Amino acid sequence: MTRTLYEFGSALYRNRADMTKAIAEEWITAQGSNSAEFVAETLCRMSDNDMAAECIEGWGLNMADDCGDGDETHMSFNDYDATDLATEFREMRQPTGESK
Repeated sequence: MTRTLYEFGSALYRNRADMTKAIAEEWITAQGSNSAEFVAETLCRMSDNDMAAECIEGWGLNMADDCGDGDETHMSFNDYDATDLATEFREMRQPTGESK
């Protein structure tokens, strides 16, 4: 069976890319609490890989879920890795309208 929905933060996404984009945006904006200036400064100060690592560690995305069977992480269940998140942080640096 093909997977059709991905979940993060109690929201469903049609594909993995939409979900990883949402994760990156939620992390860098602190769910809307960080200012645009802070976001811009963070994008200048940190590498894509560093932001992905901090996001994963800070939110425990690589930790086994204590719901269900407890063996699967959010990352394994939703089939993404640190590279996928780093790609989304890199995309945030692109001027609006530019393609990948």
